[in-house]
Amino acid sequence: MKHLLVLSLFLILLNSKHFFACVYTSIEAFRSHKTDLFFQDISKCLDYIFDDDDFKNVIGLFETCSQSVSGIKHLYLELTNKEQSKRRCIIDIMSYSLLYFVKNQNSERLFDTPIKSKNLTFDDLIELRDRARLIGYSNSQKKHQDHNLEIQKLESFVELISFIEGVLKKFVSLHIVTMITPERKLEQWKQHLCRMYEIYPELTDFSYEQFQIVESVIYKIEIEEKQAGYHLLKYIGFEPTLLQQVKMPPKYDNENERLENLNKILITQRSAVDDLEEMKKDSIVHTVSTFCCSSPTVSVASHLNFVFQAEEY
Repeated sequence: MKHLLVLSLFLILLNSKHFFACVYTSIEAFRSHKTDLFFQDISKCLDYIFDDDDFKNVIGLFETCSQSVSGIKHLYLELTNKEQSKRRCIIDIMSYSLLYFVKNQNSERLFDTPIKSKNLTFDDLIELRDRARLIGYSNSQKKHQDHNLEIQKLESFVELISFIEGVLKKFVSLHIVTMITPERKLEQWKQHLCRMYEIYPELTDFSYEQFQIVESVIYKIEIEEKQAGYHLLKYIGFEPTLLQQVKMPPKYDNENERLENLNKILITQRSAVDDLEEMKKDSIVHTVSTFCCSSPTVSVASHLNFVFQAEEY
């Protein structure tokens, strides 16, 4: 129904009001000069006003306004009911409310006031406070005892919400003072990582951005060569496929424990790789020495074939 009151209708209502204002002014001017006012005098006033271009189609304005009376009345009653509803809500808050300051885990600061199983946020209270100020101002001229009591409650409500607003501002200030910013958290993490590098040398092969990449490969059930962590481990001398043969410690949420576990896994892997390389070298040297002593006249091709077989072994 609100959409019926478009801009053109407001202009029509404004022109109609202006017409009646001009009629009233003209009649008052006649009364100032004459004691008695007759119908002819009023007719002269109207004839004078109708000469104005703005009022030549005033009858059409009246017709349009009459067609919109029901819509205007509905809107007026709706707004009046809303005002009465907000007034009742404010009085209920002052009479029956319980106030709670709560901290939401989603970093939203909410203030809940249960009124008849309904929670009001702080924004709702601010809106009601503004409404209370308007109601209090409009009722300030009324001298009835009930209105005086109601105005007193409205003023108390405004003071209460202002006090709550001040408390929330203090809470926000304290939260900001004690809050760790992302920049500060990152700087603390870098300093901590430097200390971890000193304690766990195996971690120095990776930057802080590569820990998660390597960890995801190590704890993966099936390691694939297309993964970035696979090639990173191969590049620094580790054998990712051997990690599946090692019993992995549980994956913790704490970053210190995760780095410590990663270091232990890498140390175990480094030892296994070093032992395997040492076994290969010993096998090659022993095979070549035995071959040279027993058959000094064997061809170079046969010699290379023995070395290749030893490496495969």
